[in-house]
Amino acid sequence: MRGSDQFRRPPLARSRTSTESQSSRTRESRGRTPKRSTAAKTGRNSHESPGRRVLLGQLANLGGLLGSVYSIVALATWSPLDQSFSRAAAGAVRNAAGPLGAWLADLLLQVFGHGAWMVGILGAASVVRLAGRRLGGPTRVIAGVWLAWAGLCALGLVFPAEPGSDFPVAGMVGVVSSEVLRGLFGPAGAWIVLFGLVMVAVTVATGIDWSRPVGGALDHVEQKVPDVAGASMRFGRGAFSNLLGMGSAVRERLMLPLSQPDGGGVEVSCVCVRARSVCARAVD
Repeated sequence: MRGSDQFRRPPLARSRTSTESQSSRTRESRGRTPKRSTAAKTGRNSHESPGRRVLLGQLANLGGLLGSVYSIVALATWSPLDQSFSRAAAGAVRNAAGPLGAWLADLLLQVFGHGAWMVGILGAASVVRLAGRRLGGPTRVIAGVWLAWAGLCALGLVFPAEPGSDFPVAGMVGVVSSEVLRGLFGPAGAWIVLFGLVMVAVTVATGIDWSRPVGGALDHVEQKVPDVAGASMRFGRGAFSNLLGMGSAVRERLMLPLSQPDGGGVEVSCVCVRARSVCARAVD
């Protein structure tokens, strides 16, 4: 019996290993099938998403272009007699963009002042995007907005708000920003800070390397300084020689002989006469 048991055990071990291998294969096959299905799904979405993104981008650019044109028409035909955001009026609307255009134009003028015409830049940007060209990324867009804000601040510093005007020249944004800058840094400091912000925005927007223009300007100055120094030296020498010539001429005229009435030729210098008179006054 013991010998028969020893001969029967190996088949049982083989059957166990075979079942374990089959179960592992089924698990692997079950684990692989979802990966294939998800890959197929993601592949379909990847083929569909770029087209949708392009379509949405084109629609957004078209909307921006049309909105820009509508805003420009509303601003061009704005009238202070229309009922709008800042005033109540009755009668027919004079704005070519209708009541909505009158409200929009007045809102833009009150907030941005004459800077409201920058909506044309948005229309130009929409045209560039429709042409399939890039604007330079979000960094340059932020730099452009920064430059626009700096322009409104400059308008606010030059043209402060007046009580009787229909809208501030720099808008509320420019007026408030310029007052904050003037209050913190003073009139001169506000311009200095504003100039520095503009330089930073231009550097970010254009990526300009200031070492080239500044280095070229310094080289030009270094080349011109010796010429200016030589010209100034020549001018100084000429002026000094002219002064010496004038002094000698005056001396010759002062040294003319003074004739006596009896005919005796006694040469007396006017300079000597003046010196004697001065000495006499000093003795007295």
